[in-house]
Amino acid sequence: LTPEEAYKVLTENVLPKNKKVVWLTFDDSLRDFYTNAFPLLQKYQMRATNNVITGFVENGREDMLTLEQIKEMKQKGMSFEDHTVNHPDLSLANAETQTTELQVSKQYLDSNLSQNTTTVAYPSGRYSETTTQIAESLGYKMGLTTNNGLASLNDGLLTLNRIRVNPTTTAQDLLNEIATNWKIGLSSKMSKSYSFFFCANFSRSKRNFRFGLSLLKSFYFLILILYLLSAYLNLILIQLQIFCYIFL
Repeated sequence: LTPEEAYKVLTENVLPKNKKVVWLTFDDSLRDFYTNAFPLLQKYQMRATNNVITGFVENGREDMLTLEQIKEMKQKGMSFEDHTVNHPDLSLANAETQTTELQVSKQYLDSNLSQNTTTVAYPSGRYSETTTQIAESLGYKMGLTTNNGLASLNDGLLTLNRIRVNPTTTAQDLLNEIATNWKIGLSSKMSKSYSFFFCANFSRSKRNFRFGLSLLKSFYFLILILYLLSAYLNLILIQLQIFCYIFL
């Protein structure tokens, strides 16, 4: 998903044309997103969102993406959203500092990328009620946390969950995490709509990202099997009802 598609899934209950509801996010605008992840995303024709620490990019830190790299990747389908100016702990910052961090970074991205930045990923996932109020007042539509779980409208657009993929995350860990959270989503009120999805926050590891992509394919296959099984069981129930009507 792109941020625009994610917002539409959450607010309008509408799936994108490709029917996929996975939003890949990368935090911190690190240089290896360009050297490691971006080539793989292009190879598998996938899109992702990188959340940018604008002050680090603007100051030319060696381990950060350059503005030229960001513009190049944006032209090729990647999305870039906000991760504040200096990556502070917003939950501990006063209202003035939070406003500056969220406003200046948004202005930098809006101006340099000719876009309306709609999403903020809170540094280290930390935020307060004041943070979400300021974000909303500045025009942000979505806020990403590091709270574990499916992204759901039930949790609030400015406090969306994500599932983290760390360098130490194994393939089985990720599969278990997806399965557990998907079951929770299906057993709740969310099962009546499309307004929840898997928002993966990948680490900088090229190896982890590669197996993460393969796991996402397995995940889609699992959902297809479950859907077909459900349709088969519904057909059996219909046939049983017809049998009872004829003979009883």
